[in-house]
Amino acid sequence: MKKLAIIFTVLIAAIFAGIIGIRVQSPDRDITEKETKVGVLLNGKKTDASWNQAHADAFEKIEDELNLDVILAERVPYGDEAVQTMEDLIGEGCKIIFAESVGYANAVAAEEKAHPEIIFYHCSGTRFGDNCTAFFARNYESRYLAGIAAGASTETGKIGYVAAYGYTEVIRGIDAFTLGARSVNPDAEVIVEYTKSWDDYQAAYEAAKKLIRQDGCDIIAHHTDTLAPLQAADDLGTRSIGNNYDNRGRYQNSNICCITMDWSSYYYDEIKSCLEGRFYGKNDWLGLSTGSCGLTELTDKAGEGKAKAEAAISEAEKKMEAGTWDVFFGPVTDNESTVRILAGEAASDDYLLNDMNWYVQGVTVHE
Repeated sequence: MKKLAIIFTVLIAAIFAGIIGIRVQSPDRDITEKETKVGVLLNGKKTDASWNQAHADAFEKIEDELNLDVILAERVPYGDEAVQTMEDLIGEGCKIIFAESVGYANAVAAEEKAHPEIIFYHCSGTRFGDNCTAFFARNYESRYLAGIAAGASTETGKIGYVAAYGYTEVIRGIDAFTLGARSVNPDAEVIVEYTKSWDDYQAAYEAAKKLIRQDGCDIIAHHTDTLAPLQAADDLGTRSIGNNYDNRGRYQNSNICCITMDWSSYYYDEIKSCLEGRFYGKNDWLGLSTGSCGLTELTDKAGEGKAKAEAAISEAEKKMEAGTWDVFFGPVTDNESTVRILAGEAASDDYLLNDMNWYVQGVTVHE
């Protein structure tokens, strides 16, 4: 018994001495005294006024305050080139790596295993580990609000949706957008055209043009990183809803509102926790209340439905932020008339993140 007491005493002393792996820095230490290098992988240009610029802007907001040297690697392809880019960033002294696309999943998995001393953050990923955190915004909430704006504003009842790939994240967004539109306009139809690319400008432009000219859509929304759908709507005299970034000023003649993303608060808190030795791997999913995702105010291009949309958006936003209601509370029916989420039930986060591969009622997909 005496021997056990001695072992326990030594163990407690070791914990307080910080020698068994608990990485907590002294509160008196200035964590910004030394510059920290942070590497960032972007799948496009840092000035794309979309997905990538939202991330680049966030780092620019916080780098001086935390004394960071942020190295942005632009247009990084997926696969082996992403692995090599991470190796290069680590070679330059980066201690924290942010990979800002779902397509970097395999590269992050390989590198976090190869470099346990480096901390990795994977945006729109779902897997986490000892030295890796997955994170994303619940931008399906923003898409629901944008859907309300579209549903209240459409005159033809047909809303075009240009999307990159048909996987869970994108489908979840399409479904949320459609539920929002039909909450104020039960007969609204959302017609989806896939481009199979995040940033193929011409493909996205042609998809939007097809939705406008062939399908009669009078509003174009999108889930791509290119501004082509907004430009097509502007060129062809119809209206648009932007994605990732506030582009109302660019398209004053056609834009109703924009879904926005602001990662700065999250990046500040997470990098600060790393510098203080408090990092632990987890899966962060950030809602409207965190400010990571949101919707701009509606412009006059919302037309006669503007007041109705604003009231409905405000009500839905308050309920979501309070946690009293969610976009995917049942009943929810798919576009083949099967009830997928029963009345009084809600889809779990795990289901929304990994298994939502069906479209709600009101969605038509061009194959």
